[in-house]
Amino acid sequence: MPRRHRSILVFASALLLIGLAAGAIWTAVLVTAAEDRHPTTGAFTAAGTRLRHREWPGEGPTVVLLHGAFGGIEDWADSGVADALAARGMRVLAFDRPGHGYSDAGAVQTDPASQAAALRAAAAELGAENPILVGFSFGGAVALAWALTAERSPSALVLLNPATHPWRTGYDPAYDLVHLPVLGGLLAATWLTPIAERLAAGSLTKAFAPEALPDRFAERSPWRLALRPASFRRNAAEVRDLEPFLDAWHPRYADLRMPVEILASRDDQVVSPILHARRLAGAVRGAALRELAGVGHQLPWARKDDVVDTVVRAARRAVR
Repeated sequence: MPRRHRSILVFASALLLIGLAAGAIWTAVLVTAAEDRHPTTGAFTAAGTRLRHREWPGEGPTVVLLHGAFGGIEDWADSGVADALAARGMRVLAFDRPGHGYSDAGAVQTDPASQAAALRAAAAELGAENPILVGFSFGGAVALAWALTAERSPSALVLLNPATHPWRTGYDPAYDLVHLPVLGGLLAATWLTPIAERLAAGSLTKAFAPEALPDRFAERSPWRLALRPASFRRNAAEVRDLEPFLDAWHPRYADLRMPVEILASRDDQVVSPILHARRLAGAVRGAALRELAGVGHQLPWARKDDVVDTVVRAARRAVR
């Protein structure tokens, strides 16, 4: 190789290494800032997969809250949903799903049934073997899988803009990119988090459209924790693998026999109520569907009172 070409190659390699090092340093700074903003609170289960949880004591029925993609316990705590349910006398448990927030992924696979099994074991450890399950978005798929696989069925299901059926429109190609051999891991360790944080505003705005993105969500929701390299790759794998799972499992919804309450946003730009909530309501005998107009995907933050009222209705139906 001519000396001039070698010099160009050395120079380009040096620039690449400097760029990767800069990305890794920036990533470390953002990860530290995210964890400082959202420090570990609550407790961890002792058996099986180490899962973080928070409890709001109450003498009434136990409610287990399951967050959506790129979320965590704080979506229930800081939105006020958990406090409001506890004020109604319910015992409330919220979990970081496996691989999210501060919960370990362990050997838990990304599909909703595997997550449901780990969360069900964690809830049983805490004395909640047939709770009212509240699942938001991806958490709705986990709640449905829990109900379809549990020996002791949940006493009721509350599903908030749930992902329930195959949608056939694909997903963000970045979810495949971060799992490419070598390149995916390198990207995740260097520039993925900085780029994702810069682009986050568009996704957050879409989650609330047609309403405006509230400042309190941007500041208090744990979405920054979800942009940490391992967490982002976990979220990406879950979204990538969700549709094949729903394709196989949605015919089983007719087997559900517990009360099912569905709260959906008519204007949801993330999870279509036409493709998901309405089809679920048509498949489950006795399911109650309520649709809200003028509100986006993020129901726990945007319509706390409607969420709480829906859980209360499910609790009343569960004891009849």
